[in-house]
Amino acid sequence: MSGLFAARNQVAIAGYAQSPILRRAERPLGATTVETARQAIADAGLTVDQIDGFVSSPLFPTSGGQAAVDGLSVVTSSWLAQHLGADPAYVVGFQGIGQLTGSLTLAVNAIASGAARYVLFHRALHNP
Repeated sequence: MSGLFAARNQVAIAGYAQSPILRRAERPLGATTVETARQAIADAGLTVDQIDGFVSSPLFPTSGGQAAVDGLSVVTSSWLAQHLGADPAYVVGFQGIGQLTGSLTLAVNAIASGAARYVLFHRALHNP
């Protein structure tokens, strides 16, 4: 065994989008996330119906004791898939230390294992 990752050179980030950074947004976090996700999907040259995996790290570490309300103050993979109108085979969220790297690892492994072909990986944060 060579020690190299079996899916080496077979998984890539193909699309990217970032929402504007605002101190106090006028729209709910979910609305901004749906719009930004659509931009990333289009940037990858894909359509929503091709996305069969969703991965996120939805928790905001400094929420200040505010309730976590899906679509308002956090956006989970399930919420985003539903509001994009997708029907994914793979939906997961990562919670814990290393949220971004942990989520990215889940996305890569979903593709490498065949659990999904196209994964939308997102991180939505609000700024109260």
